[in-house]
Amino acid sequence: MHAQTADQFVQTGLAHHQAGRLEQANSAYQQALSLNPNHPDALHLLGMLAHQVGDHEFAADLINLALHATPNSAVFLCNLGNVLQAQGKHAEAIQSFRKAIAIDANNAVLHFNLACALQTQKQLSAAAACYRQAITLAPQHIESHSNLGHTLQALGKLDLALESFQRALNIAPDLPEMHFNLGAALSQQGKLDDAIESYRRALTLFPDYAQAHCNLGAALLAQGKLSEAVASYRHAIALIPSMGEAHYNLGIALQAQNELEAAICSYRKTLELQPNFVEGYCNLGNALRAQGHLEAAAEHYQKALSIKPDYANAYSNLLFLRGYHATVPAQDYLAQARGWELACIPEQIRQAARKKTFKRTPLGKRRLKIGYVSGDLRKHAVSFFIEQLFAQHDRTHVELFVYSNNHARDEVTERLNALAEHWIPVSALSDEEVCARIEQDGIDVLIDLSAHSAHNRLGVFARRAAPRRCRPAICILPAQD
Repeated sequence: MHAQTADQFVQTGLAHHQAGRLEQANSAYQQALSLNPNHPDALHLLGMLAHQVGDHEFAADLINLALHATPNSAVFLCNLGNVLQAQGKHAEAIQSFRKAIAIDANNAVLHFNLACALQTQKQLSAAAACYRQAITLAPQHIESHSNLGHTLQALGKLDLALESFQRALNIAPDLPEMHFNLGAALSQQGKLDDAIESYRRALTLFPDYAQAHCNLGAALLAQGKLSEAVASYRHAIALIPSMGEAHYNLGIALQAQNELEAAICSYRKTLELQPNFVEGYCNLGNALRAQGHLEAAAEHYQKALSIKPDYANAYSNLLFLRGYHATVPAQDYLAQARGWELACIPEQIRQAARKKTFKRTPLGKRRLKIGYVSGDLRKHAVSFFIEQLFAQHDRTHVELFVYSNNHARDEVTERLNALAEHWIPVSALSDEEVCARIEQDGIDVLIDLSAHSAHNRLGVFARRAAPRRCRPAICILPAQD
């Protein structure tokens, strides 16, 4: 009977490894190395076994030894990159993946792994390019389409993200995650009916998909279907009791139903699970304020600000509370109000706003362009004031622009929309993007209808999006997250 060679021990170990018999695999790889201490495959596979059981440092050492013996192995370099990723050494992982691609440029897995590492490092444009290359080489690779969708979402390219998620769904229509991803992208675009349909398809395929129940609740909440939203959140919590997001969103839905005690319980549970969750403190403060517990509410806003000093919503809520209940002297309140911009708007942006200049065609040759910004263009106290104002503008002299910061719509929204020559939804846009749109529209006077209430866009006004800015004395509800 012939003694086994090192190569044969490696093959035996690989068979055990693939079957999940890790101890036997380890023994076989060690026997191979006893015959040939520099056997590259034995070193590499033993390294992968160490990686699999969580000993990443030992895994990296072994794979580096394998690369010393076989420096041009794309597979070894790829797996070294994976180990480095697990160690949090993302820059080194990226370098390892790039070396592997230089050896085997037509390997889709290498481009995919590089894209994942770049995505981890927030190098999103580069990651998107690598995912696209992986797709070119392997058009049916679901993860590449899906991850490209997430990357494009993060880049704000929502239409392209939807296309990627739809391609992934076309490849794997029976995977609930693909329906979920599409639903999340549709929600982000405000296409709530379609998003709800996607979430429900995901749940048909996987009824215990807790995150899908949670996201379905968010879409239903945005449509004002409060009882259905509450049921979805409760279902998510029943599946994963530690899901802080579901407890928090349940609190929002309950608060919208004026079930304040239940909402407060949900917010407190959220904060028990996530003690530094600033949005939880902010909305708990709102619920306490609604109950008349003003100082307790202020304490929670201040707790949020102690964690995140530039948290604009908490600062707005504190100002709202102090302003409407006159709990501080006027001069102190003025100092706090002036402090909002200092705390919440970076110095560089404030300096740029002060230096900004505008070029406008003289009014004798055109109409005055007036823009209104509000998140309350619906059945809301603000609409009682604003509807007749919109209707009474002299259209021979005024061109009316409305920037709506709330994707929720009702019959009042439709009436207001009909009165506006230009209706621009901005709830999905960043402050910078809203400013760019207002500047593109050439607005002369920009009017804020929210101040420190819910759905405000004070960041847009702080960035000085138009030559003239003003605010009527309309301020109804505190800001929520």
